[in-house]
Order: sequence, then C-alpha cells, then structure tokens
Amino acid sequence: KGKGRYVLALDFVRQLETQPGLAVLKYRIPSAAITTLELMIPEENLKVDVQPMLAATTSQVEAEGIKATRVQAFLGSTTEIRLSWKPKTEAATELEPVIICEQFQHVNVAEALINYVVTSDYSIHRGRVDSFTIQLPGEFRVTDVTGANIARWDIETSDDPTDTQTTQTLKVKLYSPAEGKYTLTVTTERFLQEAEAQVKLVPITTEQVLRQSGLIGITYSQRRAVQLENTRNLARVDTGQLPTHLQSHPRATAYRFITSDYAGTIAIETTSPRITVNQLWALGVDSDRLRLLGKARYNIERTGVFELNMNLPEPWEIQSVGPAELVDDYQLKGSGDTRVLHILLRREKIGEFELTLAAEAERTQAEGPVDFVLPLADANDLQSYQGQLLLLLADQLQAQVQEARQLQAIPLKQAQEWTTMPGLPPVMAFEFRAIDRQQNSGATFNIAAKPVQVSATVHRLVNIQPGSIDQEAVIQYRVRYAPLDTFYVKMPVELADSDVQITGTNIKEKPRIDELPVEQRGEAVEPNVVDVNWAYFKIVLQSPVTGSYQLKVNLHQSFQAGRTGQAATVKAEPILAAGALSDQNGHIAIAKADTLAIGEPIMDNLIPADAGSGADLPYQPHRSVASLAFKYNASPFELSLPVVVQKEASVFTTIVSGAIIEQVLARDGMLNTYATFLLATSQGDRLPMTLPAGAELTAVLLNGSETPVEKGVSSEELIVRLPPSAGQISKFVLEISYALKDVSASKLMAPALPQEIPVQQTLWRLWIPEDHHVLWHDRVFSAVASSRCQQILQTLAANQPSQVKFNLSGQGKNLNFIRQGASGRLSIIVAGKGLTSVIVWGLIVAAGVLMLRLSGFHRVLIILAAMLVAGIARLFLPLLIDQVLRTGIFAAILVLLLWLAQWGFPRLPELRQRWAAGRQKALEKKREKKTGTQRKDPTAKKHSASNKKQDKQSKQDRE
Repeated sequence: KGKGRYVLALDFVRQLETQPGLAVLKYRIPSAAITTLELMIPEENLKVDVQPMLAATTSQVEAEGIKATRVQAFLGSTTEIRLSWKPKTEAATELEPVIICEQFQHVNVAEALINYVVTSDYSIHRGRVDSFTIQLPGEFRVTDVTGANIARWDIETSDDPTDTQTTQTLKVKLYSPAEGKYTLTVTTERFLQEAEAQVKLVPITTEQVLRQSGLIGITYSQRRAVQLENTRNLARVDTGQLPTHLQSHPRATAYRFITSDYAGTIAIETTSPRITVNQLWALGVDSDRLRLLGKARYNIERTGVFELNMNLPEPWEIQSVGPAELVDDYQLKGSGDTRVLHILLRREKIGEFELTLAAEAERTQAEGPVDFVLPLADANDLQSYQGQLLLLLADQLQAQVQEARQLQAIPLKQAQEWTTMPGLPPVMAFEFRAIDRQQNSGATFNIAAKPVQVSATVHRLVNIQPGSIDQEAVIQYRVRYAPLDTFYVKMPVELADSDVQITGTNIKEKPRIDELPVEQRGEAVEPNVVDVNWAYFKIVLQSPVTGSYQLKVNLHQSFQAGRTGQAATVKAEPILAAGALSDQNGHIAIAKADTLAIGEPIMDNLIPADAGSGADLPYQPHRSVASLAFKYNASPFELSLPVVVQKEASVFTTIVSGAIIEQVLARDGMLNTYATFLLATSQGDRLPMTLPAGAELTAVLLNGSETPVEKGVSSEELIVRLPPSAGQISKFVLEISYALKDVSASKLMAPALPQEIPVQQTLWRLWIPEDHHVLWHDRVFSAVASSRCQQILQTLAANQPSQVKFNLSGQGKNLNFIRQGASGRLSIIVAGKGLTSVIVWGLIVAAGVLMLRLSGFHRVLIILAAMLVAGIARLFLPLLIDQVLRTGIFAAILVLLLWLAQWGFPRLPELRQRWAAGRQKALEKKREKKTGTQRKDPTAKKHSASNKKQDKQSKQDRE
C-alpha cells in the first residue's frame, strides 16, 4: 500500500505446559525493535517470571468479577518468549511466617559515649513479613535504623512515670513484604559522663522470631577499662570470630549466646596512666651561682597524658623547659618546699619521651653549705621512680658531703655523663630509688675554696755559637683555683750577674731578691742544695691572673772555643720557676753552629729526648733549631756539653739526582745523543758542561723550554745559566741533544759535568742495528731489562718540574744499562750477525771434521773439556759465550749428523743381510705352522695349491 504506519494483529492459540508446582507458556513472535508484553492470568497472588525481560511489573486486578494477575513487561528485541508462574494452589500467604534471627551486637565504649550497633540477619523460611517489632534497652537512644525497603520506623515507650521497664520498642514498617533473607541494623548510643558506670546488658529480641542466637563484641578505648560481669547464658569466645575489622582491635572481647534470655553487666571504669620516671639531675656549683640541669625520661602506658607535675622547691628560677616541640607551657604553683612545676604538653603523649629542665639560683658566698632538695615527680599514677644526681664543681672549689637524704653515693664512672657545664667538671655521683615522700630527700654539701695552685713548664734553649752563648728560658705558669699576681724565678748567681732580661705581659716590677719569702719555701719543691748559690727574681704583675701566664728570660754570655779538635766545656746552668709550686718540668733544646760539634754530654737528673719530636720539645721555635734535646720532671739538674771546633766541610750547592743518556748508533757510525740531567741546586749560577769532541749541538732545554747557552773556555764546553734560587733548593730538568760522527761502539761518550757536582745515578739506553750482536760491555755498567728501566725512569721522574721520559725513537734493538755515579764512558763490543754466524759455524764444523778420526770416547772428552772452558769463560764474558752457544746450535746439529753418517753407512750391507735373514726365518716358521694345520684337518688340502702359489709369489717378491 506504500509508505506509512500499519497495525498487524495476529490471533493464535498456544498450549500451556504444566509442571509440578509451575505453569509454563512458550511461543515465538515476529522480530521487532521493541516488544511489549501484557499478560492477564485469571488467578491472584502469582509470582510470574518472564524471559527475556528488560523491565516488568506485576499487579492484582479484577476483570469481569474475577480476581486476576496482570503482568506488563518490556522485552527488547527477541523472537521467543517464555513465561512461568506458580499456580494458586502453591501460595502460602495464609500461613504464619517462620523467622530465625542471627545477631551481631557491637558495643564500643569510648571516652564519653557508648555506641551500641545491632545487626540482625533474618531468615524467613515461610511466608512474608512486612514489619518488625524489636525490644531495645531503654537507656540507649536510637540514632539510625538501616535496611532494605524501609517505609518508616517508630519508638514506643511507656508514658507511665511509675513504669520501671528497662526496654523500649522499635517498630519497623516495610514498603513491601520481605521474604527469604533480610538484614536490619539498629544503631543506638548512650552518653557516658560518669567516671565509673554499670550498664545492664539487656537481650534484644524480635517478635515472631522462632529462634535467636548471635555474637556480642565489646571494644573500648584506652581511656576506659571495661569488664563484663554477672553473665548468664553468655560464653566467651575467641576474638577471631568477630568481623575482620574488629579482630585486630587491641581491646576487644567476644561472647556468644544461643538463647534470648542472656544477661550481664558491663562494668566501666576510667583508665589511669601507668607512669615510670627516670630522672637525671646535674647540680653545678660555682662561686656565685648554682645551676640545675635535669632530664626526665617518662614511660607512659595504658593511656596518654596532657600535663605533668613535678616538685621544684625555691629558690630555683626556671630558665627553660623543653623540648619546645613537646612543651606548650609551664608555670610554678605554690611556694617554699611545696612549690610545684606544672607542665602543659602540646599533645597527648603515650610511650617513651624526655623532658629537659634548666634552672639557676644565686649564691651570696663562695664558701658555705649548699642544701639541695631533690625535685620529685608527681606521685599520682607513678609506678616506678629512680634516677641519679651528678655534682659538678668549679675548679677553685671543693666539696664534702654533710648529709645525704635517701641518696646513695656511687662511683663517678658508673654515673651517666649526659650533660656538661663549661668550667664545672663532675666530682660526685649519687643514685636514688623508691623515694619515701614522708621524709626529706636530697643532700647538703659543704663548699670550700681551694688554695691557689701553681705549676710551671720551662722551655729552655742553649744556642752555642763561636764566641757567644745565647740562652732563653720560656716559663709557662698554670694558675688554678684563685688569681695570682706574684711569680718567682731562680737561677745560679753567675747567670744572674750577667745581663738578664725578663719580659712578660702586665709586669709591674721585677726586683732581684736574695731568698724566697717563708710562705713560698717548701722542701718538696725547693730542696736544700748546698753547692749551688741561687739568685731569685720576684715578678709582680699589675693585676692578678688565672689560667696560663708566660715569662721569658734571656741572657747572653761570651764563649771561647778551643782549637780545632780540642773540646771546651759548656755548662748549661738551670733557670727555673720558684716559689710554692705544685709541679715543675722542663725541656732543654741545644742549638749549635755548623762548625761546632758536641761530644757525649755529662748530665744528672735529665732524660735524653728527640730533638725533632713535638712531644719531647713542644715549643716549636726551640725545636726548629735544636740539635740535641733533654727533658726533666724534677729540679735541679746538671748538664755539661763538650764542644769541639771542626773543620768546615765542603757543601754541595748543586747535585744531580739522575742522569738519563739516550743514544742511537747507526751502521755508518753516526751517534745521536739525548741527555737529561735532574738537578737540585740552592745556588742559581752558571753551570758548565763538556760535550764530546766534534759534537754538533742541536738543542738545550731547561724545564722543557729552550734556554740560551754560552761558550766556555774550550770549544767543547758550554755554560747553561740557571735561574736564581734565593738560597732555597730548586729543581731543574736540563736536556741536551747533539749528534756525533764516526763513533765506535767501544767509545761511547756522554756530556760531562764538573767533578765537584755529584751525580747519584746514571741510566743509559743504547739503540744498535737489529742485525748486530752485543758480545761484551763495560762491567762498570749493569745491564737491566726494558721493564726495569722504565720503572727506574718513573722513579727518577717523580716530583720534577717538567716531564721526564725517553725522547729518541730508536731503530733496531735497545740495550739498557745503569750505574751509580756519573756517566763517564760506555764501552761495548758488537758484531754483525752474518760474520758471527760464519765464524762460529766454521769453527764448529771444522772441529767436527777433525774429530772424525778420533774414537767416540775421545770425542766425548774433547766436548766435556770445551764445555768446561766455556763455563769458565762465561764468568767473565757472559754475552759472548751466550751468543756463541745460541749461534752454534745449527752447526752442532750438522756435526752430529755427520758423525751419525760416519757410523751408519759402513754398516748398511750387514744390516740389510740381517734384515733379510730374519724375514726368511719368519716365513719358514709360518709355512711350517700351516703345514702342521693341514695334517690335522683334511679340508686344508684344498688350500695347499693356493698356498704354494702364494709362497712362490713371495719368493719372487723377495728376489
């Protein structure tokens, strides 16, 4: 009919399939983009299943007075439909439902709130349920009810104030009846304001439930202690039965019930922290003040804390309480001995942490008692308390324990040195444990000032020069415990009568006195020496000093040395610190002129020392010039030095640490030379050098750069000007290159330095043609391998101002020699390979031919004699003998073959006859063996003819 929209209606009949408890209808339909289905079943309350289905609704209708079930569904694109429903006879809507409930109750006790969550899993085995009625504890408020298909929920309580019921009723209404499985969660809560509470555990039941069982999980925070008491029909089980998120809770318990008549009481208490304190106190006592440093190590268990208290009696003034990242604020409460330090923390702390405290107090007198009251930690919730006390004291003070209250003295090395105070070393240590708070705790110390203590170290220099002796004494005083303004120096009278100069800082006067004041005398430090007449100097300062103070005593004496080789005695008189000294020691440095020598010293009460050691001579200005050194730990001492004038030895201003000679010798006698000298000089001057006669100079380098040269007295002499060194030792690398014609290998010359310049070592490398042999060299030189030569070169090149290496690229093979001292002249003997080989071969072959007439025994004797002569000659001419042996091997083999031929050829006929006879005998034995076999075996006759033919053929072959 053309384009447009048409409606096609089909009427068909399909048979209904019936199965036990089920009716099924299946049929095919035309395919369409969207298929809708509307089915009317003349029965009510049927459960209809449509396949396939995108969406469907089922409703109860009444058509023509008959109750029916109408199904409307969207099927999508399909070609086949399957419908199934339960007949009316299978519905159980009129029967009572059967409900079984499995509960999980979670009671969480927080610091101020109890959360009570009940999850009920209902199993509806018959019928459907459209509402639930649940009995809940009356003291909890319902905050939430969750579940599927909930229309509304209400709480019913009694309006009668006299009703003492402990439950409340929760009614939950569903939009549509539930069947099969259904889960309902009820959340309740109760405020917990009491420090201690008793909460009744009331059964939570649901009406119409046939059987109820479940699990109760109780968790609580660290600030609460919870225990379930007076239980009935509750069995404690492992927490592993709890849900996964509660199994790892550190404070969880679990109980199971199988009936609804369980009961119990949840006893709730507030958790108190469990505190352990270890205190370390350092009490510093100085002349004008007291210092207190403390470190408190806390270990908080069970629950955290926000604040701490500590007893801190007067008169301490707090300087700091830390650390700053932990302490928010602090304040002192109260007064006198009951004053308390209140510390507020920035956050709740649990576990281990440390607090530090610093406080100070004034002292009105340097001497007097110091009463220390131990700052005690707060006793509340304190489980363990112990600690230590360190007493630190200024050097000028000393302390005695007058009274120790609940403190036990311990060795200082056992105490923990956890802090230091500048200028206050630790002197005493105490520990405390289990303090009785009903009694005082602390200690009283009697503080007294120490008397002044002075010690001295004398650094002495005796400088012996021709005509004079200069002496210097550097006296270093160490003043402890109190300031001092007067020092004393003593020396023999003959020294004091000379020009004595005493210098130092802050000196007011320095008179000479005949004897020490009485209070400055003491036998321990001033022994009565009869044979010494002492003179004393009193040095008075403008202001007292403490710590270190230094004086210098200088004097000059004339000295007349004896003749050369004759000894003159120099007596080193003592210059010492005097007065009431606690200790005195000293160091003596002896310096001398280069023209003087000191013999075996005569000494008493002295210890020989190392003049270059910083431990033996700590005063560096004396150590830098010292030739001899002594030290002493007690005074006085005696020291006599025999001094001898010695002949002045010559001093080398220039030395050569190494000479490196490179030479290339050609077949035509041309010799190219490259010489390198490693110089060390303290006097930059003109350096003369002599070249071989006829040398053609090509280059002169100094430290790698071209340098000008001057002609000397002779034509072969040239002069190299070295840069000035200003008296310091300077290093130079001097390189000279030249060529020389018509040179023989037996006379190889190198550049020569003046004889007064020593040369420590010479390294000589010589290149010769490849077809030449070295038969001998001058035994003053030692031959070395190329690898060893490179090692020596690297050693010589170390710490040089420019690069040192072999510069000539030689041809042929190199020979390396080394000698100690100057290079001088190198002599070697070389010969060509061809000439050497012809001579050696000719001699050996001629000797072998001549010995053909001799017997073998005589030949052996001659060979042994030749070997003996060669061995002796090798001791003196090793190169020649080795070369002859290497070259003569070929000729020796020829002679050996000649001797074998002489012995073998005359014996060939006889050898042939013996060989033929032996073969004939072997054939006959073989033939006899075959004949004997044929006699034993008749079948062997058949082969006799063939055997005869073979024998005949063999005979012909032999002929």
